[in-house]
Amino acid sequence: METLKNGAVLFNERDAEPLWKVWLRDAHSPVEAIRLAEESATSHLDQGAEVAEVIVSGRPRWVRFHDYPTIFTTPGLYEKLFYERLGCQSPTIVAESLTRLLEQQGMPPSRIRLLDVGAGNGMVGEEMRARGVREIVGLDVLTEAKQATERDRPGLYDDYLVTDLTNMDEAQARALRSRRFNCMTMVAAMGVKEILKGVLVNAIDVLDTPAWVAFTVRVDLLDPEHPGRLSEVLSVLERDGVLQPYVYWRYLHRYLVNGDSVDYALIVAKKVAHARAAA
Repeated sequence: METLKNGAVLFNERDAEPLWKVWLRDAHSPVEAIRLAEESATSHLDQGAEVAEVIVSGRPRWVRFHDYPTIFTTPGLYEKLFYERLGCQSPTIVAESLTRLLEQQGMPPSRIRLLDVGAGNGMVGEEMRARGVREIVGLDVLTEAKQATERDRPGLYDDYLVTDLTNMDEAQARALRSRRFNCMTMVAAMGVKEILKGVLVNAIDVLDTPAWVAFTVRVDLLDPEHPGRLSEVLSVLERDGVLQPYVYWRYLHRYLVNGDSVDYALIVAKKVAHARAAA
């Protein structure tokens, strides 16, 4: 366990077996082998430049890591690449940390109405469901993500929406608000372009008030000098009384193909006012 200054107790990855391991044992994935390129490359290798050669049903092909539409089309490739080979642990850490924190605040999992933003193929939703969350709606910009979830984890979400939060019309926003979400997860779903377009603000805006917000982001994106301006966005939301910060925890998200660690921050805050009204 790690105890923060505010007394919150967060998850240690040794506490439980991640559900993706259970899923992979029962899955019939056609992925036979993965060879990571540039395993001994420079330590400055960026996540966006990583590639791997994968053998699927006897046929080799190269895959770029951020080509999620391609990755999601092959059952088990996402889990085998990012979790089995590169040690990704964000879904388990976030789900366990968040549900423990909310229980300390008097909100048991059964009362959570969750919007899982950047749901991908259901890794976070699966962990939250296993911890007793009954209402979960997934949201992703990729149709392939929804298709992968329906193929690999059917029935996991009460609904799965393919929506671009940076380009919603008012009717879509109203439909999301009508669901009265009191919690949101956004795990490893924010890139620089999305931050610039305000995806975090738009996601917060469709939540009920009050609500809990839990998201992860690469730690360098929180640098005030970073062009993504996430640090500025968070400062404005706090200054305007929209978010009440609660937890900041730095942890290992996964490894790069050359063995370097990729550190993320888990940020948990309470939404106490509407973002649009406070802007």
